[in-house]
Amino acid sequence: MQHILLGVLWAVCYVLALGYHLLLWSTGDVPSTTVALVYHVVVLTGYTALWFLLSSLFRYRHPVPGRVFWGMLLFGGLYVVLAYLAMQIPPAGIVGMAMDRDLPLAPSVPFKISLQALLKAGFAFVLLLRFRSLVLVKRTRSSQRNWNLMIGLMVVASLSGFMKSPREEVSLVQGLAIIPAVVLMVINAFRLSWIVSLSFRAKMATSAIAFLLLLLLLSLAGIDSGVEGFEAVPGATQALLYYSYPLAIFTGLAIYFGILYCTTAFLSLLFHLPTTSDFQRKAGEMAIMHSLSNLVGQV
Repeated sequence: MQHILLGVLWAVCYVLALGYHLLLWSTGDVPSTTVALVYHVVVLTGYTALWFLLSSLFRYRHPVPGRVFWGMLLFGGLYVVLAYLAMQIPPAGIVGMAMDRDLPLAPSVPFKISLQALLKAGFAFVLLLRFRSLVLVKRTRSSQRNWNLMIGLMVVASLSGFMKSPREEVSLVQGLAIIPAVVLMVINAFRLSWIVSLSFRAKMATSAIAFLLLLLLLSLAGIDSGVEGFEAVPGATQALLYYSYPLAIFTGLAIYFGILYCTTAFLSLLFHLPTTSDFQRKAGEMAIMHSLSNLVGQV
C-alpha cells in the first residue's frame, strides 16, 4: 500500500510539473514568484516520493558486488541511450528554453525537459541506493549514521539552489554548502569491507567493471552547465537545471559519489589481489577447525 501511495504522489506531482511548463509555453509570460514557489515545492515533493519508493524497493536486496557494478553499468548505458533519444525531441539537439526568460520555445520542450529530469534523477537515485547496499554490508551504527548524514547534507546542499535561475552558476554559498556533503561522501567511499571475501577471479572481474562504470560516470558528471567539458548527453545537465536547480545539484552530487566509490573500489580491488590466496587459506583453515570442533563435540 505504501508503494502505491508513493507512486501515485510522484505521478501527480510529475503531471503537475509538466502542466506548469505547458502553461508557461501557452501564455508566454514569466510566472509570478508564488506560482514558481509552488512549482518547485511540487517538484521536490514528487522526487522525494520517488526516492522513498525506490529506497523501499531496493532496501532488502542482498548485495552481490559484481552484480551491483555490472547492473549499474548496464543501467547507465541504457540511461545514456534514452537521454540521447529524448534530446532528439524537436527542437532536436538543444534544450529549447528561451535564455532570457526561461520559457519553453515549443510545446514539445516541456516533455523533453521533464523526461530528461526523470531519466537522470532515476539513474542517480538507483546509483545511490545500489551503492548503499555495499556501503552498509556491515550495518554498524556508525556506517548507517554516516550514510544518513551524507544524504541529509546532500539534500541541504541541493536546497541551497532553491528558486535559483538556471542561468546562474554555482555560488559561493552553494559551494560552502556542498563541502560537508563531499566530506561525508569521501568517508562513505571507503566502506569497502565486501572486497575481502571475494575470490581472485571475482576481484579481477569487479575491478574491470568498476573501471568501466567510473568512465561512464565521469562522462555524466556535472552540476553547473557553464563548466566546459565532455558530456555523454549534451544538454542533459542544462535541461535538468531548467527543470529544477536543487534536483540538478542532488543528481550531480550522487554521480560524484559514484565516481568516488568506483575509484576507491577499483584501487582497493587491485591492491587486494595479492592477498586473496592468504585470505582463502585462512578461511579454509577456519572451516577445518570448525568441522573438527563439531566432530569433537559429537564424540
